[in-house]
Amino acid sequence: MDIACNFEDCYNYRIYEIINMEKAVFDKDDIIVDIRNKNILSGKLETNDNPEMYKQRILSILEIKKMFPIIDGAFTYAELDIINGLDEEELHRRILMQKEYQFCVGIRDDIQKKASKIYKKQMDSGKVLKFHCNFKKLETMAESLK
Repeated sequence: MDIACNFEDCYNYRIYEIINMEKAVFDKDDIIVDIRNKNILSGKLETNDNPEMYKQRILSILEIKKMFPIIDGAFTYAELDIINGLDEEELHRRILMQKEYQFCVGIRDDIQKKASKIYKKQMDSGKVLKFHCNFKKLETMAESLK
């Protein structure tokens, strides 16, 4: 999957899936946009498919500039397994989270590089840019909770 922005000037990742509008199930609340970089369709089209029918369904946005420290013991792991007996809402939530997770795994190195760059820039300059978390304050709070 491709990244929705240029690595050098972006603090967000658009997490999406590629869908064929002729075959996909979707509803009025889905955010569906045209594919700007048609190269991401390479190897995904079936014979006689119309490339114009492929779109991106936006699943979520990852905003790295709003990262925060994780305190051991202050979180639990999400259960993502699809098992019999789940109600429809829980099933859809788990499927969505699996898609988001797989997307992030695919760009893990880019996420880590970007996070390190943003963090280092803030620590070196001492300036907290607009809409960014104050990493030093968050780290101080996290340390006080240990």
